[in-house]
Amino acid sequence: MQPLSHVSNGGADIGVGNVLMNEVTYNLVEFPHYTYDLDMFICAKQPEALPSYWNLLRPFPVLVWIFSLVSIALVWATLVWGSWLYNPNLNLSGVVFQWLFATLFLQSFPWRFNVFKATKVLIPLWLIFILFLDFFYESNLRAHLIAIEYDKPVDTVQDLLDRGMALYLPRFTGFVGNFKSSTNPAYRELSLMYEKRDLAFDYDANGIPSYDDELKIYQQGDALIINDIMATAAFPEFQRRHNGTLPYQLSKTKILAGFGSIIVPHKAPYLRDLQRIIAILNDSGITQHLMNGYIKLQFQIGADLY
Repeated sequence: MQPLSHVSNGGADIGVGNVLMNEVTYNLVEFPHYTYDLDMFICAKQPEALPSYWNLLRPFPVLVWIFSLVSIALVWATLVWGSWLYNPNLNLSGVVFQWLFATLFLQSFPWRFNVFKATKVLIPLWLIFILFLDFFYESNLRAHLIAIEYDKPVDTVQDLLDRGMALYLPRFTGFVGNFKSSTNPAYRELSLMYEKRDLAFDYDANGIPSYDDELKIYQQGDALIINDIMATAAFPEFQRRHNGTLPYQLSKTKILAGFGSIIVPHKAPYLRDLQRIIAILNDSGITQHLMNGYIKLQFQIGADLY
């Protein structure tokens, strides 16, 4: 990160930027009182509509499907056994299956088998079961055909891994170090993926993910890390790049806790004065006022003029 390198090398007296405080950065520069939160989120594609052919399975939950299939198998086995008891010389398993299959879709089918008296009670019970099953299936299917269902959004690092998505990080930043040192194995796995595939993106002159990198991330179905202020600037530009459609959304949960801060060299003579000024600004609410009324506004204006 340029502010960090300039300040630590003595090229600048003060640096302002999104600098995460960790062991490496703490040894390079001094951190006065923090100014504002700047948490990092996942920027991923908007959830897509689920394929329509899955609507055939959505009317019932998994347990209902399992219960229905087990019931069909038991009824079939019982009727085959009853037909065998009635006439051991005939194997009517195929005929019984055809009849069950036809009644399952409320279709008439010739009765071509006889069963033992004790198993005849299953036939009216089966027909009643089918009437209820078909009624509820048809009703739920209509509801699912009317309401479009979407895939779940990406909200956590684990969601990325579960879907085989990569997370792109800004080039020349220390995010990969935070991931690598995390106690969460999902973060460490992302850091390994980053190092193997060089999952870095660059910013353009306006501080927005560059067009080429953003388009590559979008086409590959991957995600990038971004803070909410940067998203305020980037999302209008992303929308313009994609013909008026915003293709991304932020995760609901942050994946890294950061802050916008001022950094100074170690043992800077003006450090105490700077800390006192920042403390006064924070306590009086001026920092938050500038954050909401100026910083975010500037990002929005910059995005509109780009």
